[in-house]
Amino acid sequence: MRALLGTLCPDVRTDGLDGTVESHSVEKMLQSRRIYNRIQVLRTERGLSRKDLAEKIQVNFQTIGYLERGEYNPSLDLAFRIGELFGLPIEAIFSTQPMRPLSEDLYVPGERRREIDRDGQKNRH
Repeated sequence: MRALLGTLCPDVRTDGLDGTVESHSVEKMLQSRRIYNRIQVLRTERGLSRKDLAEKIQVNFQTIGYLERGEYNPSLDLAFRIGELFGLPIEAIFSTQPMRPLSEDLYVPGERRREIDRDGQKNRH
């Protein structure tokens, strides 16, 4: 058991000869990392209520609130359903780092405005 645990989770240490795991190591191992998202912004832009969005992706409407507040991380399947609904790749909606406000991509003080042409190329104006 100790060897297997050490292989799967090298940062987990065992106590004593019986191979019991230190409790703080288990807690750290079981903690999920926070996933940040833009669900509320995207939902609002499209005029969808939480209930509307929930129906479209087949979840309880309360799940949408939990996701938007960062109290719940979506499954991979749910993340794909959300991406497909909004027509965006998952990485445009979800991140492990806090997301920059979308306005920063549109306007940066002191810089000329950036636009993306139909071929996906950035042009400065």
